[in-house]
Amino acid sequence: MTQYNHYLSLLRLHSLTPTSSTQNSKDKDDELFSDLITFICQVAQCYPEETKELPAQLKGLLMGAGAVTGEIRRTIIRNLVMLRNKDVIDSIE
Repeated sequence: MTQYNHYLSLLRLHSLTPTSSTQNSKDKDDELFSDLITFICQVAQCYPEETKELPAQLKGLLMGAGAVTGEIRRTIIRNLVMLRNKDVIDSIE
């Protein structure tokens, strides 16, 4: 739950200030955010109630105004496919 709360905090920060930090700091933040997305998606089936909004959050990041970088975009898509393969979400979501 601590990691999920950290993910939610970074999600809020990322949606508020997607391009305000320096490039080096932004790369580190993006790497941490990508790692948290991957971790949360890997354990989502164990915490279905806590992570029920996760697919919608990831979809929102993808469909947002281009705020996510290529690496985060790849991470999100890879993890949505993983969630689909684990039957956490269906292909319509």
